[in-house]
Amino acid sequence: MQSATNESSFPAFPEVESDDRTVAESQVVRLEGAPFIRLMIARYGFPWIASAAGLLIASAVLAGVHDVRWLLVMLMTILLVFPFLAAYFYFNHGMKEVTVLNAFPHRLIFINRGVVVTLHEDDGPLKSMLIPYSEMDKYYIASGCIIVPMRNQTKGFLWIPTSGFETDASFREAVGAIGNGLRKLNTSTNETI
Repeated sequence: MQSATNESSFPAFPEVESDDRTVAESQVVRLEGAPFIRLMIARYGFPWIASAAGLLIASAVLAGVHDVRWLLVMLMTILLVFPFLAAYFYFNHGMKEVTVLNAFPHRLIFINRGVVVTLHEDDGPLKSMLIPYSEMDKYYIASGCIIVPMRNQTKGFLWIPTSGFETDASFREAVGAIGNGLRKLNTSTNETI
């Protein structure tokens, strides 16, 4: 019988080494459903939702001015297009390797080589993996958190909440560690060019 924590189900990232220095550490955090959807829509969905909203508005105007059959187009948009958009977000963005980790209880440990994500169960840590700074792209600030997209878009994004740290200083240290790691990476990339 195969265990639920199959090694192949985790992304292939380098293992944590014993000489890695811890810069900051979060509490156990989990991104709930509604905020998860809001973050995905804010990150990936604006063009799609704006297009669907434009179609709805155009259908409503045309139904009032030209022909009532445009109400059918509006209903089809609401009942067919929006559910397909939701499924698209879920499968193409929400189920990416790193993004899906945000939905499970996890702890973030910021070290000099990257961020260690440790999945947790009720009885303690389950599995740890390292996401090196070389896999991360420039972060951006969202409401109550920062989002760190992965350079390889097929891996998604890492969610780092401000409420997941005991003090504001430890959150600033975590963000500083990411900034320093990305800066060192960009400096070494520019020197080799």
